[in-house]
Amino acid sequence: MEIPYVVTPRKDTGLFNSKIAIWLFLASEVMLFGGFFSAYVFLRLGADYPWPERTLPVLPGLINTFVLIGSSVTVVFAWASLKLRNWRKFQIYMGITVFCALIFMVLKGIEYNVKFHHQALRMKDYTVVEGHLGLEKDDSGKEILDHNGKTIEENLIYVDATKLTFNTVRYYKPWIEELLTQAKHHGNTINLSDDVTAITKEGQPAEVIAKKGEELSVALLDKIKAVHLASRAHNGTYRTEALREEWKVAKKKNPGKSDWQYASDVNIDMDALTPKLLGEISSVSFDLSKTTRLDFHPRDIREADGQSRLRDDTVVDGELLASPMVFH
Repeated sequence: MEIPYVVTPRKDTGLFNSKIAIWLFLASEVMLFGGFFSAYVFLRLGADYPWPERTLPVLPGLINTFVLIGSSVTVVFAWASLKLRNWRKFQIYMGITVFCALIFMVLKGIEYNVKFHHQALRMKDYTVVEGHLGLEKDDSGKEILDHNGKTIEENLIYVDATKLTFNTVRYYKPWIEELLTQAKHHGNTINLSDDVTAITKEGQPAEVIAKKGEELSVALLDKIKAVHLASRAHNGTYRTEALREEWKVAKKKNPGKSDWQYASDVNIDMDALTPKLLGEISSVSFDLSKTTRLDFHPRDIREADGQSRLRDDTVVDGELLASPMVFH
């Protein structure tokens, strides 16, 4: 099947398919950037804080403007040379265009690299402080490296930790590895506080899942998690069945009534149900071999003196240390 108007123009409009396609593309660009510019205008007009200005270097952006204009000219020259079957000129102009594209990307990298390190902090009185976070240095002025060999930004929360309590379902594995790395860096270990026991088979006595003193590891938490989830699924089945039976009994005792009218009478007999349930392990605690200074990013921890909590519900017991934020 031949696509019409690829080579010959339409008689009514005199246009080729390619020209219509370009116009549609330009229209979509107008709509896209129109949305961006409109969003910018409304955000700036509605901002309840001083709008940040000159937070990016101006010179690279200025140079890039002329680079874009120049590349627009050279790509048209390249197209014209191709139409005239002048292959050599086409190569020259297209080469200049590609070179301009490379310059553009390099300058953009320089321009936006600053933004990755730029910070803005809103104070309690709504004053906005802008700048760059400082790096921790020793007395000689040399930058201090952390346990991973990276520079340390002066924007960390420090806790003299003595105990860690993990949610056996929500723990975040990269944070476990980070805690282990920090403890090892200080020459400490993180060990299980007590034996972890649970009934894993109906009608059987509790089994030891993990022994006191075992060192923290992702594999150990995964093992405890598997037992917990299996028990929770088992118990959920029994609770659901017991609740269903209670609803049936309540419905027989209250004929003609709506469910909500006798819902308060529906109660599970936990004494009868308990022997069938398995042991759920919702959390597990570990002790540090000695008090250890652990550091956390502010976004990852809700700090409090005595007991702080990470976003994965890990509880960190210990004294909250002075954690200044330094701006330059």
